[in-house]
Amino acid sequence: MEKKNKNPSIKILVGYHKPATLIKNDILTPIHLGRALATEASKDGEMSKGDFEWMCENMIGDDTGDNISYLNRYLNELTGIYWAWKNYDKLGNPDYIGYEHYRRHFIFKENIILPPIDGLENYFHYFDNINQSYLEIIDLNNFNNIELFDLIVPEPYLLEKNKFKTTTIENDFSIYCESVDILYDLEKIMQNSDAYREISELFFTKNFYYFCNMFIMKKELFFSYCEFLFKIIFALLDKYKDKLSTFSNPNQTRALAFIAEHITTFYILKQEAELKKIKYAKIGFVKNTIDPKLELELLKRTLKKEIEKNSIVSFDLFDTLLLRIFYKPEDVFAYLEEYFQADGFKKNRIDAERLAKKKKGCYPKYDDIYQYIDKKFYYLKKYEEELEYNNIYINPLMKDIFEYAKSLNKKIIFTTDMYYDKTFFVNLLHKNGICGFDEIYISGELGKSKESGELFLYINKQLNIGDNTILHIGDNYTSDYLKPKNYNWNAFHVYSPFNYFSKYDQISSSFLARKGNITSSVILGFMLKKWLYSKNQYEYWKNIGYCYGGPICYALAKFTYSEAIREKLCNFIFVARDGFVIKKIFDLIQSKQPNKKIKTHYIRAPRIINLLINLDLDSSFSWDKAGSIIRSFKKYIINFENININKLTHLEKLDLIKSNWDELKKISKIKYLEYCKYIANFNIKAGKIGFFDLSANSFSSMKIFHAVFPKSTKIKGYYWNVLSDAYVNKFDYKAFNSLDTFLDNYAISELLITSNELPIEDIMLDGKFKFLDNKLEKQRVQITDKIIEGEIEFSNDLLSVFGNRFDLIFDNATLIDYINYFTNNTLFNDKYFLENVYQAVNEDHTRYMKLKFAKYDYNFNYSPIGAVNKIKSQLSYKLGYALVNSRNFIDFVRLPVILISIIIAHKHQSKLLNFLSLEQYADYEEACKVKGHLSYLLGAYLLKHPFKFIFNFKRIINDFRKNKK
Repeated sequence: MEKKNKNPSIKILVGYHKPATLIKNDILTPIHLGRALATEASKDGEMSKGDFEWMCENMIGDDTGDNISYLNRYLNELTGIYWAWKNYDKLGNPDYIGYEHYRRHFIFKENIILPPIDGLENYFHYFDNINQSYLEIIDLNNFNNIELFDLIVPEPYLLEKNKFKTTTIENDFSIYCESVDILYDLEKIMQNSDAYREISELFFTKNFYYFCNMFIMKKELFFSYCEFLFKIIFALLDKYKDKLSTFSNPNQTRALAFIAEHITTFYILKQEAELKKIKYAKIGFVKNTIDPKLELELLKRTLKKEIEKNSIVSFDLFDTLLLRIFYKPEDVFAYLEEYFQADGFKKNRIDAERLAKKKKGCYPKYDDIYQYIDKKFYYLKKYEEELEYNNIYINPLMKDIFEYAKSLNKKIIFTTDMYYDKTFFVNLLHKNGICGFDEIYISGELGKSKESGELFLYINKQLNIGDNTILHIGDNYTSDYLKPKNYNWNAFHVYSPFNYFSKYDQISSSFLARKGNITSSVILGFMLKKWLYSKNQYEYWKNIGYCYGGPICYALAKFTYSEAIREKLCNFIFVARDGFVIKKIFDLIQSKQPNKKIKTHYIRAPRIINLLINLDLDSSFSWDKAGSIIRSFKKYIINFENININKLTHLEKLDLIKSNWDELKKISKIKYLEYCKYIANFNIKAGKIGFFDLSANSFSSMKIFHAVFPKSTKIKGYYWNVLSDAYVNKFDYKAFNSLDTFLDNYAISELLITSNELPIEDIMLDGKFKFLDNKLEKQRVQITDKIIEGEIEFSNDLLSVFGNRFDLIFDNATLIDYINYFTNNTLFNDKYFLENVYQAVNEDHTRYMKLKFAKYDYNFNYSPIGAVNKIKSQLSYKLGYALVNSRNFIDFVRLPVILISIIIAHKHQSKLLNFLSLEQYADYEEACKVKGHLSYLLGAYLLKHPFKFIFNFKRIINDFRKNKK
């Protein structure tokens, strides 16, 4: 019996010389280069003990077995390649061996749009950081049948394409290496080699070479490559080591690593000449190699070393050990003002604290603050404290540090400038698992503050600090770092966790931090908490569900729940598939309430059912309802069977339907009765019925429920979006979103708010459904399954804080601006995932479109785009545009009516991204040019001087023409 070929075993070493985002799996094997020298100063400075320990824990070192680790300053990555050669068995004797760098990697996924090539070399595809999409495109599993190739090497590096415009190997080498003699010596060595003489004669006239000493080779080729490479390298090292050691510039010291690229090129050219099968691959270059999670990990290690040196450890509380869900502390007051409709509370509360501090001459107590607050707000005192107690959580990094200090039997104290009393903090800390500390020093209770330094002086006397060493850890550079040093304390400054999160998620953090309302503050707070506690940041779809779908789905569930309570509904329907996750969150909200009276139902009522039971031919709101009807009834009507529907015009489709109308009605009646059997299973009694659907255009679900609940006294639909008012006098409905705010891309709402199940194709006997099963829908099911997981997690997290005493209603306009900001500023990682999703656009799911978003913008120090659109959406531009486009007498007669209609329509227009000034957009300069357009000039003058406009109209046009010349 013939054995099946097993997949070849592969190991790719990834060389690191300092901490960086770890890329590690069964194939990718990190190796610490120059570990023998790691604690000595290098071009990157001196490595800390914590950094060195992290390197040792997370990767193999090149200093074991037969090694040349001590030569790393001269040879760079070659010490790792040498180690693999001499210690091959420690890698498991793989069939293939490769080498990459911590920031340069082969791109194995093909047929995708990559970021542009950039850099001095104009060679690498630049990526901002390592994220999930980057890990996928460098995954060797994307490269099938590696056994068909002998080598994988980088695409050739073309000299004339670099920024220096070099034309020869010699010219290029001299740009970055003073020791050009090394290149001449390599040429001599190659000329004296029978095997390489001919290649050498051609090589030094070529305009390319193979970059970075990167490769994947069959085992036997790797061994012959290393024999060839190191024989030459050691010969050159013997000759040039003394000279290279005199250079103060590290780049000059490692000239032999540069020459190795040319030696590697000789080897590759030799394999090409011998007709080896070679795959040439693109290379990705990562700009930011330390991700924020790694920064926190390294910070924790450094901090632990500091704790070991001190006998007492002091923690600041707020923004160090304790974190709020609210983005800013004063947002607590803003929330209470909004929730209790206590206009003016936020300002009054801030002023009262300031006044209490001034009168007392130091930090006040909580009771002191409320002595100076307006009496009408005094009832909020207990709610403020309760809300703080509910929303505060523990920074997991600092909890680890706290537990480490405890394990070393250090004396632990908390030192805080705060007004709450000790009982509040003890209960709060115990609730969050912080126990076993020694004391809490609170400025409000002691009348002494960190800010003034008096609190540190007081603790010195209490703890006899002169005989101990004490370390204080805090986020305020002045109060937590500079001040304690004045009182013989050691101090360690830590940044707020938001500083790290904002590097991880530029899009949402930049929008939410600027927006400045309760909705944005709470969303940002929960996102930060999730990120801090997340063990796996590479869960793209779950994160999308949590960060974007979660707030929307919660808002819609809260909207429908509030409406159902107000209308005193006993039954509430959630239309499949858009109502799936909304029902789950609705039920979660209801579970937090004492009276759970609303019975919820998840009912399948898609557009295809509307066609089957109502034969709805209203084509005003559909791509092709007539075509969908013909395709859906094809298997039931003989006259439809052999029709090539793609060749029919719309009118021909309608004629075909009309000519078979009686037969269609008979089958439709059967479908209606089958669907009624399905509805009967829910035992919904006639009366007032509410239902939720994502959006309404042709109101298909409303038509279905009117058909199957004919005796209902009232059927009311609740939607996120109602896209047409064509049925405003026919149906009873309410939208969460008003018509003056719009999503720029409605496809994103369909993705974020849908179920993890296949769509319906038909309804069969006894009310059973037939589901459409194709690869595009299966892909969506896999994606939405993960999105929903994130959305439910968000709602659970939110309800854990606001679900009992308090309540939270999100602002719809903020949510829409938030989604629009995301879809208009998507980076490579988002596009990689989002633009590979397809969505059906017709009733019977036979036509699909790929999700599309804004243009690629790979300037990772990016600014959002949209300034030009913002200018053109201004009333002045619109009015001027109408004036400019009035070409004849009739246009001018109609002009007053046109201008008035523009003004009225403008009032209902979306105010997208109004929180950003024009200067913050990437296309700001282009927008400035738009302000010089005649349309803008005319419109601006009309708005400013409406009565003078008619007299100055010609002058404005003449001035414009002069300036244009």
